[in-house]
Amino acid sequence: MKKFLAFVMAASMALSLAACVGSTPASSTASTTTEATSEAAASTSGSKTDVAFVTDVGNIDDQSFNQYTWQGVQDFCSANSLNANYYRPTEDSDAARLEQMDNAVNDGAKSIVVAGYLFGKAIAEAQEKYPDVQFLALDVSAATWATRLPPPTPL
Repeated sequence: MKKFLAFVMAASMALSLAACVGSTPASSTASTTTEATSEAAASTSGSKTDVAFVTDVGNIDDQSFNQYTWQGVQDFCSANSLNANYYRPTEDSDAARLEQMDNAVNDGAKSIVVAGYLFGKAIAEAQEKYPDVQFLALDVSAATWATRLPPPTPL
């Protein structure tokens, strides 16, 4: 049941990403990362990244949330001729998570997927820092970063 729920969440994420980057023109040389050979290679890659996944403290082969989210990102990118890459923080801290989001943006990411409530503060900072980048946060509630966001503008 746990795997089924993770698959459903990954599929939902893929559909959400379609809404975020579906109108982005794909590069003719776009290739999707199908298998990351090492964390170091993925996080220091100089390749162009359209969609990035920043893991929590786990890895993409944890047979749980990170793995299924990464698979969803890969499936979406493969279906849309986009480049995917993942980034793993070096430690369990907001600064390390934000650093990997910075790396993803520097590699060209237009959309960043994060998984887990641990990203609350880091994603709030990243959204302010990168207003042109789309963020998809799984298992993160607005209450997690509500104190960091400016009040909504009345319509």
